[in-house]
Amino acid sequence: LLTAWTSSRMKPLSDKSLLKICWKSIIQHQVETILSAWLNEIIFICNDKNISEIKKIFLEDTKFLKNFWNKKNIFDFIIQKNQEDWMKGAINSCQKLIPKDAFIISSNDIVEKEIFEKIAAEWQKSNHFWVICGKVVEKYFPWWYISLDKNWFLKDIVEKTWEWNEPSNKVNLVLHYWQDFKTFTQKLKSFDNSTDDAYEKCIKYFTQEKCEKIKIIDYKWFWQAVKYPFHLLILNNYFLEKQKNNKNTQNIF
Repeated sequence: LLTAWTSSRMKPLSDKSLLKICWKSIIQHQVETILSAWLNEIIFICNDKNISEIKKIFLEDTKFLKNFWNKKNIFDFIIQKNQEDWMKGAINSCQKLIPKDAFIISSNDIVEKEIFEKIAAEWQKSNHFWVICGKVVEKYFPWWYISLDKNWFLKDIVEKTWEWNEPSNKVNLVLHYWQDFKTFTQKLKSFDNSTDDAYEKCIKYFTQEKCEKIKIIDYKWFWQAVKYPFHLLILNNYFLEKQKNNKNTQNIF
């Protein structure tokens, strides 16, 4: 779970994952969603400023521990030393802790638990599948776009193409399952990151040169990136609605 990056767009606030909405930090909302699906081994990739607070939430918060902790949960916390290396730095910082497969999740994206279940069901069909989530968008969105072949495998990943030139109606969300994480991270080291795209270059390498089959999973549920202050208002409404629809929640209004 990538939580190391700070945001200049949120100044004077910098750590988005620790902002509280509906009595909980954003990262706590995310982890509760993850644990309610099926994942229970989480490596938090932090920075040197937020690691102590994140540890406090998930190792000391009595309410969280009471509701979500069980003996199968395994949490590790590490620091991404070079934040300017973005995705490449995050992946390199955790490679020694992951022996085989890994599910990379960005703390910048709020999603529904159904996507975790859907991705798990897909990779269990065949052990050679690597899986990427493609968010279906109804209009142009300035982000990395995904193109697919006829069998719904990744063909290319394109950075912020111009409007009307999109290769599909799907943008890349950092919900990526790597079946052979060690091979991926070893190759990632060889790519230059001066333009902040080494991670995407590595994906292209395995797709186009190694002919690795990377399956694309459609995501059609709620998604909100946390990039600008007004996004917090959208999330506030979203989490309040979830509280309202939860039959086990007491009247909080």
